[in-house]
Amino acid sequence: MYDKITGKERSEKLKQLEASLISQQQYFARARESNENATKASYEVAALIAKHSKPFTEGEFIKDCVMTIVKKICPEKQQEFAKVCLALDITKHLNALNTSLQGPDAVISQLYSHIKAFGTKLKLFERHLSQSQPNTAHFSALQEIMTRFPQSNVSAQMRRYASDISSLAEEFRQRFQDFAAIEKEIAIFSSPFSVDTDDVPDHLQLELIELQCDAESRSRHQQLSLANFYRQLDKDRFREIRAFAKKMLSLFGSTYLCEKTFSVMNLNKSRVRTRLTDSHLRDTLRINTTAFEPDLAFVLQSRSQYHPSH
Repeated sequence: MYDKITGKERSEKLKQLEASLISQQQYFARARESNENATKASYEVAALIAKHSKPFTEGEFIKDCVMTIVKKICPEKQQEFAKVCLALDITKHLNALNTSLQGPDAVISQLYSHIKAFGTKLKLFERHLSQSQPNTAHFSALQEIMTRFPQSNVSAQMRRYASDISSLAEEFRQRFQDFAAIEKEIAIFSSPFSVDTDDVPDHLQLELIELQCDAESRSRHQQLSLANFYRQLDKDRFREIRAFAKKMLSLFGSTYLCEKTFSVMNLNKSRVRTRLTDSHLRDTLRINTTAFEPDLAFVLQSRSQYHPSH
C-alpha cells in the first residue's frame, strides 16, 4: 500500500503516522503518570494519617490532606485552589463581621462602626494585593498555599484577586448605602458632645446646646451606655433629644426582639403542648424576651399561704 505512495505525499503520510504514534505513546504515558501520582498521593496521605493521628472531622488536617493530593495529582489546578483559599480568608472576615453585628443590645452607632470598618478593611486588602510585591499578611490560607506551592505562580493572579475584592467592596457599599445616608444622625446620636450645633437639625439645636454645656450630663455620657444615658435625661428639658434618641435606638433593637420572639414562639407552640393557652404563651414570650428579673422575695411576702387548699 505504502509502496504506491511516492514523493511529497509519502513524506506527509510518514509525518501523520509518526504523529499518531507519538500521540498514542503520550496517552499511555499520561495514564501511567496519573496512576503513579494517584498511588503516590494515597501513600503520602496515609503517611499523614499515621503521623498525625487526627480524625477527618478536623478541618486543618483535611486541608493538609487535600493540598497534598492537589500537589501530586493535579498541579495545574493550584491557582484555582488558591482562589478557594482567598474565598476562605474573605469568609473568615465576613463571619467576624456577622458575629459583631449580632446581640440584643447593639445600637445603630455600633453596627455602623463595624460596617464602616469592614469597608475600610476591604480597601486595605485591595491595596495590599495590588502591590508589585503583594502583601498577604491578612490572608493566612492564601499565604499558606503560596508557601506550599511556590511553582504555582499565584502571585501573577493577585491583581485579579484584588479586582474581585474591589467588586465585593462596591457591592458592600451599595448594600449598606442607607447607613451612609443617615451618617450625620448617627454622629449626633453617638457623640452629642462632639458635633457642631450648626450641623444639627433646627429642632434639636437649642436642647443640644443645653446638653453640651451640662458638665454632669457630659460625665454621665462617658460612664453609661447610650440607652441608659438618654433614658436618664430630663423629660421636659430634653424632650426633642429624647424623642430623637428613641427613634435611633429602635432602628435595630426592635428587629432583634421580633426575631427572638418568633423563635421562642416556635419552640413553645409545638404539637406536644396542646393545652398552651394564648395567655400562657403571652406570659412565656414576655419572660423570654425581657431582661427583667422578678422580685421573688416580694412575691412570696405578698401571699398569705403558699399552697392554698382546693
